[in-house]
Amino acid sequence: MDPKVIDLHGPEWFQRLVWASSVDTENVILADHARQRMDERAITLEDVLLVLRRGRCRETPKSSDNRQDYRGRMDAVVAGRELAVIVAASAQREQLVVVTLG
Repeated sequence: MDPKVIDLHGPEWFQRLVWASSVDTENVILADHARQRMDERAITLEDVLLVLRRGRCRETPKSSDNRQDYRGRMDAVVAGRELAVIVAASAQREQLVVVTLG
């Protein structure tokens, strides 16, 4: 594949979608399960936002049946800790839902 071509359903595309959508904090919604994991692991909202804004997606995101909604994993090192954020994103909206943390 040409390195200049982006797979519209691959990790790089998803990563760019998450980066762009997370610029505005109002686009980021935390699911109850994510909030619980944040409390258990002493992870702040700022930590989660750093992962969303600077993290990397290394695996192809999973798509819904309609291929408009995707779920993927973003990884980053924040304050010396490796954090993973599982996030659901839409190709149609800028909204992100943080599902859980790893």
